[in-house]
Amino acid sequence: MLHRVLRRDTVPFSSFASVTQLGNSSAIRAILASVASGVCMFNLVMGTIKTEIRDAAAVRAACDRLKLPAPAQGKHELFSGTVEGLAVKLPDWVYPVVADIPTGKLSFDDFGGRWGDRKVLDRFLQAYAAEKVKIESRRKGHTVTESQLADGSIKLTIQVGGTA
Repeated sequence: MLHRVLRRDTVPFSSFASVTQLGNSSAIRAILASVASGVCMFNLVMGTIKTEIRDAAAVRAACDRLKLPAPAQGKHELFSGTVEGLAVKLPDWVYPVVADIPTGKLSFDDFGGRWGDRKVLDRFLQAYAAEKVKIESRRKGHTVTESQLADGSIKLTIQVGGTA
């Protein structure tokens, strides 16, 4: 059984307008590869994962989960210029967060938090990561259960090959 706790308060952010966030995406690939191979005898708690936004279905699921407007594909205006990709409108953000699905790059302008609260972005990225892990695990025929922890983290338990 695999336990993954997705924390939203361990995310180091830079102040760049266009950034890819949250640790190392190879960690998600390793988790999913372990899930696929049935080798899930480890417990990951409090790690940092770099989330590359590469799955439009997981973006839509994260938006649904957080009751955000549906993401929109196309060209979008940021303060720094026009970017193309899948845009998510976060609450109280001046500009959308735009994911370039083929590259995984996330573009946004928050003017150091003045145009958007990074905690809101953290929650979206946490929701995206949880939804992506659930989609991939279920695609492999595994069962996923989820629980919200008191500190705001999400605990995902993946039962390899069946019911949890």
